[in-house]
Amino acid sequence: MKPKRLKAARVGLVVIAGALAMIFIASPLPAQKPDPLFPPDRSEDYPRQVWSRVFPANLTGAAVARKTGAVAASTADKVYYFTDSATPVWTAGEDWKSVDSLGINGSGDRVLFQTDVKPRKSTEAMNYTLRLYDGEGAEMWAKPNPGRYQRAMLSPSGKHILIGEHWHPGVSLYDDNLNLLWKKSIQFWSLAFDPLERFLFDGEGGQLYSIEGERVWDFGAGARILSVSDNAEFVLTRYYKTARGGQRIFLTSRTALKRVELEGTGGAVSPDGSLTAYVNLDKKLVIYRTRELLESGPGDLPPLFETGFIRPWVIQLARDNRSLFVMGEESARRSVMMLVDLARMKTAWKKSVAADLRVALPDENNRRVVLQTSDKTLVKFECYPGD
Repeated sequence: MKPKRLKAARVGLVVIAGALAMIFIASPLPAQKPDPLFPPDRSEDYPRQVWSRVFPANLTGAAVARKTGAVAASTADKVYYFTDSATPVWTAGEDWKSVDSLGINGSGDRVLFQTDVKPRKSTEAMNYTLRLYDGEGAEMWAKPNPGRYQRAMLSPSGKHILIGEHWHPGVSLYDDNLNLLWKKSIQFWSLAFDPLERFLFDGEGGQLYSIEGERVWDFGAGARILSVSDNAEFVLTRYYKTARGGQRIFLTSRTALKRVELEGTGGAVSPDGSLTAYVNLDKKLVIYRTRELLESGPGDLPPLFETGFIRPWVIQLARDNRSLFVMGEESARRSVMMLVDLARMKTAWKKSVAADLRVALPDENNRRVVLQTSDKTLVKFECYPGD
């Protein structure tokens, strides 16, 4: 079906014909208030360091299993798999000189990476071998990368593998046995899956695709994804090619055909779409109910929560709607990671971090988070007690 544009003067959305025929049930607001994260007087014990590991060489990748919190890490010649100890559950490494494209699925029972026996000096010299391991460290298969030196990405479920080049259009989707499903002229550089793996978002071209590779929505060129809810019902984007554009955030509801502009520097929408959090230009971290924000914009709408904050490098609302994790610049002089208890709508704890820290990898419920504190160091924290 050829796309045709529908113009809505108020919101300026561009919709691909056929999107209206796709039926999605809007996620309801939570039926009841979530449980608090902490029993009385326990939050001062967190975040609790679980382990810290200094690797013998610089890290080339790190990834966290979204459901279980298992950790995969790689150096140029070795891959490591951790759970709740600094001692790896398993390692893999032979005569490799280059390890690239490390990924782990949500349950932690699939780890994908690619290797080469030559160091990466020029792309023409690379002939990568893709390798899929299970959670016990057994190699399931090793196959030549169909794109030779192109990057690979494991999907959240572990059922799909994307292969493409960062700077040139052209992406191929494979199943978990490396059988080709389709090939499209899509930009690989900023591709992302929605949480339920039904959609792909191209953050260079601003396009939303079905998992079959069919275009279903156009957000405009240069719209980079910040966050996407289940079924891509709510999508938070920003333009990034200019300094002014980088401060314009757009919250879009595909089912309601609504969009609102939020001025800010970063944000997130919850997986069920009920909550939206972002850092506004007043240097406040704020949380709103998504539907209320879409109806009236931030304007005079009072936030559910607000606190001083300048810039979030990582921000995530938990799948269970119990917490918000944020890491970034609290002020010009202090960078922190922080956990917000959504049941109480108050800060549970905050911890100072290095000003140059950029890598924080929380699991989907913000229960555990892994920080890359240096080129060779990973630290895993527990953010609140288990059930």
